[in-house]
Amino acid sequence: MNIQKYTKEASGHLFKHFERAKDTHGNYIKFGNRDIDLSKTFLNYNVAPNRGMNQSEYLDKRLSEVYHLKRKDLNVMCSWVITAPNDLPPEKRHQFFNAAYRFMAARYGEENVLSAYVHLDENTEKGHAHMHFSFIPVIYDKKKNRYKVSAKEVINKMELQKIHKEAETYLSKALKSSVHLLNGTTKQGNKTIAELKMFNDRIEKEREDFRTLSKITENLADDIAEKEQKIEELKKEQDRLNEICRKLRELIKALFPDVMKLIEKDREKQRERQREKILSISR
Repeated sequence: MNIQKYTKEASGHLFKHFERAKDTHGNYIKFGNRDIDLSKTFLNYNVAPNRGMNQSEYLDKRLSEVYHLKRKDLNVMCSWVITAPNDLPPEKRHQFFNAAYRFMAARYGEENVLSAYVHLDENTEKGHAHMHFSFIPVIYDKKKNRYKVSAKEVINKMELQKIHKEAETYLSKALKSSVHLLNGTTKQGNKTIAELKMFNDRIEKEREDFRTLSKITENLADDIAEKEQKIEELKKEQDRLNEICRKLRELIKALFPDVMKLIEKDREKQRERQREKILSISR
């Protein structure tokens, strides 16, 4: 199992990959370097409910129901890739993915599920049978008493640490047999214990570095968004004050024209002194 987060713009391409849409040339849209066996594409299916609309439409609908920042870099979609274990009997594959869907839907809320496409048409040398469980990361904000979109809070360090074990426990119970989810070492062939440990340590370090960088990036993005919002508020306040000053000048000019002439004359003298000062400096 592995998880990725995507913005609204990036999710569109993923949706087409999930549902095996075709491009303008009639070729299936791929994600990465996956090789698709066209003779098996008809075997793919979506475990998620039929919403009566496509994934993008449901994403927009659900986003309209929950609070979220209006930012292009906001991650509005997460996708778990759940791969069938090598030792899973083919006759249990359908049961495995159905159980995996129930586990994920209960965990993240079925109302937030966008799709759960099972792909059985990718060549086994490069990709085992797997399910793309995509969902909107919605969490309840107790302070604001509302639901909001927050990928960094839904998929946090604690979630990444415990979900694999909990998924294995749930799936093993559902299938009534031990289930060991695929990990990076499964595809490496036979390794010595020392080699496996070294490989796992390296992968874990890379994951930790990625999580750290992702958290820093998300925090910076939040800070920037808040500062941009504050700047916008200050600009509006400045515009309001400028308008008040303009109206005050018009009122003074109408009621006290002589006073206004003196003010304008004094301002002109100040500008002249400023120009002379600049000229003296430039010499």
